[in-house]
Amino acid sequence: MMSTQHSGTKYKTHQDHFFGFPYPARENPPVKPLVRKLNGLEKTYEQICFNVSREKCNFPDFLDPNEKRPMEMSPHCALLEEGVAVVAGAERLFFLLCRLDATKCRGMVGRDINPKVKAYIDFNVLLVRISSKLKKYLELAESLQEGEFLSRINRIAAKLKVARMPDKVKSYYQMHLEEFGDVYLHASKKWRNEDSFAGCDYYKCDFLFKKVKAFADAGNIISTTGPINDLLFLRDVSFVDTSNILQYSFLHLKVAGHPRVIWTLFKETIDNYQYRSYSHFPLSDVQTIEFNELIGLIRNCVRLNYRAKSHVDEYALWMCSVLGELDCFKSDLGPIYSESTLNFLRQFKADNILVLPEFGNVDLTSSEDIKRLNALDPLQIGKLCKERRTEGFVRNLIGAWEELDPAIYLEFSCLKGWKESFEIYFSSIDDGLEECLRRIDNAGLYENFLQFFGEDRLQLLCET
Repeated sequence: MMSTQHSGTKYKTHQDHFFGFPYPARENPPVKPLVRKLNGLEKTYEQICFNVSREKCNFPDFLDPNEKRPMEMSPHCALLEEGVAVVAGAERLFFLLCRLDATKCRGMVGRDINPKVKAYIDFNVLLVRISSKLKKYLELAESLQEGEFLSRINRIAAKLKVARMPDKVKSYYQMHLEEFGDVYLHASKKWRNEDSFAGCDYYKCDFLFKKVKAFADAGNIISTTGPINDLLFLRDVSFVDTSNILQYSFLHLKVAGHPRVIWTLFKETIDNYQYRSYSHFPLSDVQTIEFNELIGLIRNCVRLNYRAKSHVDEYALWMCSVLGELDCFKSDLGPIYSESTLNFLRQFKADNILVLPEFGNVDLTSSEDIKRLNALDPLQIGKLCKERRTEGFVRNLIGAWEELDPAIYLEFSCLKGWKESFEIYFSSIDDGLEECLRRIDNAGLYENFLQFFGEDRLQLLCET
């Protein structure tokens, strides 16, 4: 990649910068700006919102919206209590602001682990602040033509120079104008042509633009870099929008109070977006320890088949996949540190985790994990079947006839209630018995099975 030149200065290549920007920070111009004091969230969190992280982020860049129909968040937004809203993602912050009650919302705080998201939000807020009208904003925010970057930056710099805003804010924008602009101006804006963002399209609707501008001008839109779980540094948080973070990792929210938490579960391939929320109530220290132990137990025994990307916790995906229908306003069950999820994990362990201290625990809902039982010898199985706790898994083991070797499968027949459970299981499914018996026969064990189970009993089962 060639070096970029500007104002006669040669800059380093993209690889030499954490953000991937070839632009150094601009120095403050010699013209002294109009002196105004900070206000709003910018004043309250001055040390945080004007701090640019230089830490590398291995998380992908999600600058374009990864949701559609954000208007559907409105029923959740209607539950907002007076306070500050915290939002993960880039455009998601502006979408949410369009739907929240401006008389209750004291400000918006962007929170994301990717420094480029902060750069995107800060630059967009800058464009809103220096634009008196929607038309002026669009002229500065529209997609770049080839070779237009520096001329656009110079236009923005000229408007910033005479803009009415606090010294601290103006200096911050001037110092990072090109590096933030590199992120925002090179991001795709094609999604703005889609109808699915109607109702949140502040870039089309004059009323919504004025709403965003009022918050921006008052210093009440700030962005911070860090994990969404870490919010104890904020005060008066009443709303936390986590986007679809739960499809990447567990939400262990540390925040004062009991804010409403909104999250998105979506399957992009089928254009299915579900907006859910719940009131946050933290687990106690004792409950948190138990929660971690249960998750650790499942991590150590479940053999997942997800092809998760490096930034995705496959067990968060697993938690999302095992969920049933939830009340969309009480959706605290999932990859969430909540009492609902803790109860789910307790029950899951009781129903499905076969505890084998000397062998390693086995999840009887996982085909790959069940196959590990084929390594047991008859003596180990006999010892296991004598333990009362194993009796609770007799139905699981009978249903594992495809994963278990026939010899191993029949070794478990010494479990109490095995014959009765065998009948109930194969009476409740449409097919499978014939194939199960064929596997046993191919292993040369059919006569043994028949002698144990009873020929008449099997005949009656086959006729049902």
